[in-house]
Amino acid sequence: MYELLQQISKDTFSGKKLEFDIYGSMATGLAIDSSDLDIAVSGAFECGPIDEKKNMINALSALNNNLEGLEYIKSKQFISSAMVPVIKLLIDFDKLQNSTKSTDATAIKLINVDIIFISPAMGEEKKEKF
Repeated sequence: MYELLQQISKDTFSGKKLEFDIYGSMATGLAIDSSDLDIAVSGAFECGPIDEKKNMINALSALNNNLEGLEYIKSKQFISSAMVPVIKLLIDFDKLQNSTKSTDATAIKLINVDIIFISPAMGEEKKEKF
């Protein structure tokens, strides 16, 4: 699923050098069955001193549009007005396995995924903290 979301992002922003980071409880190993998958993407938009948030929202909107109609996405919500704009997905693993011809059985049937975009500067700050 993570790889599919990476590929859709790369297709949406072809020609851009994207970086993907998993953060939150899945990254720290503290996840429980009900935890969501948090993904931060950098490199999808140009940042300037004035229009950074507008560019971030426009880039997230483009990705949101390309996620439309995928059978394994049970629900999708784009929250552009949040302090950190986010795309919230609910992924159906049964439909995902059918669409990718995967035979891996998993006990988890649904997972929430949050996708945010970060500016290159935020990405560098984050890397310094780890």
